[in-house]
Amino acid sequence: MALPEALYHQIDMDESTLEGLARHGDDPEREHAVEHHFFAPTSAPLYELCALGRKLGFQPSQIEQGVAEKGDKYFYCDLVSTARVTRPLVYRESLLMHLLGESYGAEYDGWGTLVQKGRGAVEQ
Repeated sequence: MALPEALYHQIDMDESTLEGLARHGDDPEREHAVEHHFFAPTSAPLYELCALGRKLGFQPSQIEQGVAEKGDKYFYCDLVSTARVTRPLVYRESLLMHLLGESYGAEYDGWGTLVQKGRGAVEQ
């Protein structure tokens, strides 16, 4: 997929997530922990990605190892920001994450957060 096409696809994915949050009664005015998900066949690109993410103000998670259904091993981690979930912010962050993943040889797997409403939170 060509880069502009991939970026528009990412915005469509962001829209789907935002719509899901709204359907569950999310209050976009409240701050959210936005988790941007990455995976790679080895841990090396994720260590580099996390180092740059930290410099950019994101909180990296631990790099973990997983096993796919076919038995292949992979590594994954998150870069986390705390912000109100507005379209402009989400679009900027997700497009940045897409480009970071591509630059470091990792796959950006989108973002997620918990629904924020009232006093509690419901997982999204």
